[in-house]
Amino acid sequence: MNDYIELKLPKFIDFMRVEDDDALIKLHSRFLTHLSITRFLSCIINLLQLDLNCFDITKITKNKITIKTSESPPKNIADIKKELMNNLVMRCLKISLISPMVNITTKRPTYYISKQSGIPLIGTHYFGVIDRGTNLIQIRPITGCPLNCIYCSVDEGPFSKTKIVDYYVEKDYLLEQIDQIVEFKGRYKIEAHIDGQGEPFLYPEIIDLIKGIKEIKGVEIISIQTNAVLLSYKTIEKLANAGLDRLNISLNSLNSNKAAYIAGLLKFNVKKILNVIKYANDLGIHVLLAPVWLNGINDDDIKEIISYAKRNLKYVKRWPLLGIQNYEFYRTGRNPKNVHMIPFKSFYEKLALLEKETGMNGLKLSLNDFSMHKRKMLPYV
Repeated sequence: MNDYIELKLPKFIDFMRVEDDDALIKLHSRFLTHLSITRFLSCIINLLQLDLNCFDITKITKNKITIKTSESPPKNIADIKKELMNNLVMRCLKISLISPMVNITTKRPTYYISKQSGIPLIGTHYFGVIDRGTNLIQIRPITGCPLNCIYCSVDEGPFSKTKIVDYYVEKDYLLEQIDQIVEFKGRYKIEAHIDGQGEPFLYPEIIDLIKGIKEIKGVEIISIQTNAVLLSYKTIEKLANAGLDRLNISLNSLNSNKAAYIAGLLKFNVKKILNVIKYANDLGIHVLLAPVWLNGINDDDIKEIISYAKRNLKYVKRWPLLGIQNYEFYRTGRNPKNVHMIPFKSFYEKLALLEKETGMNGLKLSLNDFSMHKRKMLPYV
């Protein structure tokens, strides 16, 4: 007599198409990949500690697998299914994939950097953890970006001419590395700053990553650099509950057409971003607006952004509300022909003039503004 087991898969997995042993699946609504049904089933049955010869998949729907069994399923199958959904499915996926993931946003192959891969998370600027000899450590969980900013220093986005692959770092592996570096630097007054060569909110596990960082002894501040286009009210609520302290937002113009031009897009919803910014601020997240000053393109826009911050944003902590950046030329980046880098002496003079014109003091930032100080640095090997 046959019994049937229905395994409801986590919401982040969608089976899009199944042909023989090949299944096209979507992960976290952001990645496409192919997996071997046979390997996937074998892994599941093995983790359930059952006899593989007694089982067979009879049906696969969007997020449910029906398995036929010739032996009685274990009495605690309900508990096993819950455990499977929460902890084990990704383990089965890792060994079942027959092609790299594809980032839906950038259309690039995406390599999953797990602890088992043996790839270190220190030593590259693309992903992992970066130590620059201060109490701030940079955390880069993913590459890729939905924007094509005309000034992008790393030529990111769907229209990139130089990027050929993306990277996605396993959350637990990343948390383990962060913890080790915090231990090395001393477990006190550490800021964990999540940024990347791309947009951090493409990382599907960003909320759980923040929660995990919050539990690391010695980490007192968690901040994120973002272009904000992927943020929503619901995401902001999750960020506040997870313990995010500050959002550094790259907003280069309050004019939708100008913002779209700078972002390399056909349209840009500035109103939506401003609404999300205000909501985050109201929920107790400090917002720092960090426009890039493109000389000759958004000069007047910088003044408008300063005025907006002065009128609408509130200080949650002692950090500044603005972090205006000078456009810099990068050999491997996008460098618009109609924009020239301003020497930093002239840039700081311009900031001083803006302080007088707008009444907004402190536009020239220093390490002290973020309580940053020198801390022992990981040695070069």
